[in-house]
Amino acid sequence: MSNLLLNEYQNGAVSLAIYPGTLVYPALGLCGEVGELIAAVKENGLDNIKKETGDCLWYIANIAADMNISLSEIMGRENFYKTCRDCWSIDKSLSELAIYAGVVAENVKKAIRDNDGMVTADRHDNIVKALRLLVTWLERLCSCYGVTLEECAQLNLNKLRSRAERGVLKGDGDAR
Repeated sequence: MSNLLLNEYQNGAVSLAIYPGTLVYPALGLCGEVGELIAAVKENGLDNIKKETGDCLWYIANIAADMNISLSEIMGRENFYKTCRDCWSIDKSLSELAIYAGVVAENVKKAIRDNDGMVTADRHDNIVKALRLLVTWLERLCSCYGVTLEECAQLNLNKLRSRAERGVLKGDGDAR
């Protein structure tokens, strides 16, 4: 995704965020969504894979926003996530996603335990690096299925906007 699209997506994701506090909710949510993405891959349902990828990206965007940093800043200027369909295995992508979602959660947990929820510079850097790698591995997973992260992001925003219009942004699933 280009930096412009990353920032546009983040702005849309943040505008549809309704949760108390900062960092804890999206860090926990990211772990849950990575688990749902792994389940979707096991079921081999492309529509669910795209949906869960978008959900993971939503949590990443909101973690970044809660840290007052844009997704484009996290990703940097270089094209960090150049991919090709044959370069990355699905299993490797899923294991890396689980690892880096855990890194985010672990650093948020330690910020709560050690600093009353304040993220130190070291923890900030750890989270930013993990978020960069999460976006990278989501992009690589998408390439394995011949879809783009942009497509998943747009599907995610469309879904959330529809829920907001229907007044059902909170809840479980789309049957609201």
